[in-house]
Amino acid sequence: MNMNIVFIADSTTMLLELDRLLINDVNIIWVVYSEPVYKELIKFGIESERVKYIDLRFPFITRPLLIKRILNRTLHFFFKERALEYYFQHVVKSLNKKYNPKFYLTDTSKLISKVNTVPPKATILHSVPYKNFYLSLYNLNYDILFLPGNYHKKRIEKYFSSLNFSQNQLEVIGNLKLSSFVNNKTLSEKFRGKLLESYGLNPKWPLVLYAPTYDAFDGDKFFPDEFKGQYKRLEEYAEFLEKNEFNLILKFHHYMECNFKSKNIEKIISKNNTSLFKTIKNHDTLDGGDDLLMASDIVIGETSGVLTTAIYLDKKIIFIEPGRQFDWSSSDIEKKLRPGYVCRTFDDLLGATSDYIIKDEFVKQRAEFNDRVFYNKEINAYSQLRNSILKHIAK
Repeated sequence: MNMNIVFIADSTTMLLELDRLLINDVNIIWVVYSEPVYKELIKFGIESERVKYIDLRFPFITRPLLIKRILNRTLHFFFKERALEYYFQHVVKSLNKKYNPKFYLTDTSKLISKVNTVPPKATILHSVPYKNFYLSLYNLNYDILFLPGNYHKKRIEKYFSSLNFSQNQLEVIGNLKLSSFVNNKTLSEKFRGKLLESYGLNPKWPLVLYAPTYDAFDGDKFFPDEFKGQYKRLEEYAEFLEKNEFNLILKFHHYMECNFKSKNIEKIISKNNTSLFKTIKNHDTLDGGDDLLMASDIVIGETSGVLTTAIYLDKKIIFIEPGRQFDWSSSDIEKKLRPGYVCRTFDDLLGATSDYIIKDEFVKQRAEFNDRVFYNKEINAYSQLRNSILKHIAK
């Protein structure tokens, strides 16, 4: 009988390929806490008996619902994160009893950081951004932190210089986000044209992709205060691009739900050259994001992992300086490693776009970034991850 391992998944995007590589060697049980993620797994062929959908609410009472709701609200109001940890500890105990798993793997960090599982407990995280993901204290509670390159390993060791990491705790496997692009970095003109037409855009025009993340500025803001009005400036930027015969697609982070159905956004995307990526609320999705990134000519963001993937794809990058609350001293990637224009004002954004229309000054810098930050970037990192997991559970 195959050994059991558990995936605790925030989305399908990071672990689905690994499931396909491991399924003939081990039995994989998926644990998800979002109904859309459960449905997406079934859609992509994961057998329903291998997926456990859990409601991260009071787990010991199913009826009556009124009492369950009251207990949930009370515990979340007073305990919040501690309540979630408590619920998950209960879930893990049930999994251990039923499956006796040999390995726990997650694509997140904070949620089960303090939850006791059978060792080893490992995380791959879900992105390679400029944020405080890999340098987060929560990762110290994992037996294994799988890393995208030696750059991140050295940065962690320097940041936590007072700690002694175990021999296998920091393991370099490569950037999983790049794996789908290995030997597949471009789209055919025919496919690209059909993709832009599906968004109602002119297939002959170049594409700017704006992919803001949810915490670069306060709340759900996608431009800094220095821009002096985010919706007005975004509309002006769309008009500027239209005059220069460029398309614009907005790809909001899945936590920025107030912008999904904003009337201001609806007005902006009514322009002939502007459209909106259909983000799924509260979780990432496999549908369409990779193709859209390959179809783009210019990618704009602040601290998102979309930017590092776009650098790998050799896209022209425009960085918007994150808000005052962002701390570059604890960022996973250094401030100076931004191979593109860095914009602090709206005029900077217009100027950077105009400059890219004329010439790309950052080809060399993007190549240097890839060489420095990513490990074995032309090899599918999932194969390395598979081999590593099999090695660990064979011990």
